[in-house]
Amino acid sequence: MNVESKYYTVSAINNYIAYKLSTDVALKVVYVRGELSNVRVSKGHIYFVLKDSESELSGIIFANIASKLTFMPKDGMQVLIIGSVTPYSKKGTYNLLVNEIKENGKGYLYQKFLETKERLESIGLFSPDHKKRIPMYSENIGIITSQTGDALNDIVSTINKRFPLVSIYLYPALVQGPDAPKSLIKALNKASLEKKVDVVIIARGGGSFEDLNCFNDETLAKAIYEFDIPIVSGVGHENDYTICDFVCDDRAPTPTGAAVKVTPDKTVLFQTIDNVKHKLSILMTFLLLPASVHLVRPSLHILLLIKGKSFPIKRKASTTFQVFSFSYAY
Repeated sequence: MNVESKYYTVSAINNYIAYKLSTDVALKVVYVRGELSNVRVSKGHIYFVLKDSESELSGIIFANIASKLTFMPKDGMQVLIIGSVTPYSKKGTYNLLVNEIKENGKGYLYQKFLETKERLESIGLFSPDHKKRIPMYSENIGIITSQTGDALNDIVSTINKRFPLVSIYLYPALVQGPDAPKSLIKALNKASLEKKVDVVIIARGGGSFEDLNCFNDETLAKAIYEFDIPIVSGVGHENDYTICDFVCDDRAPTPTGAAVKVTPDKTVLFQTIDNVKHKLSILMTFLLLPASVHLVRPSLHILLLIKGKSFPIKRKASTTFQVFSFSYAY
């Protein structure tokens, strides 16, 4: 007997396992729950990994199913799936083929976010009493974000349109991944040490909940709380909320919105200046009138427009005008 005849080929083993899996009635229809990870789309098909605390399973949503979905699967999303387990004998693997999928929360990361938020709120990190006022007019503005992202361009262009007199200081940092919190804290420390800026924007563009998760870091939140310069958060899009948003002195829905919050509008400023000049002109004309004026009519109302209000001053014929003093707060 040939000894080698005892040995099976790799293909034979894989084909046998594939046969067993494909004929197992229990795997024809399976109900599985778990958290999505490594979601990617290729030629209309959606590939993903479904995981729990101990294991993971590769899965596929073919294009004909994916095109009918009412939501887009994302990393960190908790889902309920109905499908089947099918083998791929060529590589000795098996996949979960999805027939139906629906959301079931945002999974572990979201639960951790809620727990961190509740804990930090209970120790006062979100207290309104601790928040610093954002300056109305800043000469120097700091930006903490990626130096290669769109967020930086959006912030700088908005500042230049609204109030181009300011100086902008960039403190570059990572805004995604496990090393991002340390990088953001380093940028905060540098801005605090240099003391060159009047206000700081911490920002990044939109992304998945997993992409923005570095802004939910507890150590980062405590560093922001201790930061001695007014700081505005502009992380993600309008519906995205992170721990950073709650602990900062103010929150904007986008990086562009953060730039708006820290700058006045030059158009409005010019209008205000023109209005003040007009009112001062009226006031000076009145103050420079002769000390006594003979009026033809028995009585007369002189109207002064001060800050948009009319002040009638009655005078009789052949009387002397008194000098009035006013104080203004523009």
